[in-house]
Amino acid sequence: MVTKPTIIEKTEHVPKGEWPGAWKLYQYSKQAVLINWQTILGLLAVSILISLMIEALFPKESNATNLLINLISVAFGVILTSAYLASSRGKSISFEESFSVLKPMLYLKYLAVTLISGLLSFLSLILFIVPFFFVFPRILMAPYLVVDKGTDPVEAIQASWNMTKEHVGKIWGIIGATLAMSLLALTIIGIPFALYFLFMYQVAMILLYRYIQKK
Repeated sequence: MVTKPTIIEKTEHVPKGEWPGAWKLYQYSKQAVLINWQTILGLLAVSILISLMIEALFPKESNATNLLINLISVAFGVILTSAYLASSRGKSISFEESFSVLKPMLYLKYLAVTLISGLLSFLSLILFIVPFFFVFPRILMAPYLVVDKGTDPVEAIQASWNMTKEHVGKIWGIIGATLAMSLLALTIIGIPFALYFLFMYQVAMILLYRYIQKK
């Protein structure tokens, strides 16, 4: 018998009114992450540990090994996205209870939307680089719609395309801020700072997803 997550209502951390910008969004994301930081950190650690164990037990660079790792990463994608959504809503969920969202149908939908989105992004990239910059941000919200509302993959991509029409700049702003934080890892001293800032910023795109929905 699967138990429903124990959810504690708190204050939402979605920006209200005018969009604060990618850098100011860091404070919103940090407040949201802190609600479930132990759960999120635990999920990330377990996903990395499982991948390392698979690589240690099975032949490296094997197609079967890579496929298994990718299939497991999809499962954690569902679980982590659900945890991010809960954090954006100011809701607390434990590590154990976070796994209850992983249902077979939801997993298949998330897998399908990931494959379709990846294919569309790849095709737009090889057609020339320029179309990629228009297509990629427009379909980025599709996985969130699948986990949040159980939307079918194709419908989720269509909905993402429609809802992001006026918000492409915001999406690239978040991506740019994320890349800037990653650059801190180029130095040994900067690695812990990069990890900290990236960890606290990981709910940023979810916050934009919910901001657009509220609009």
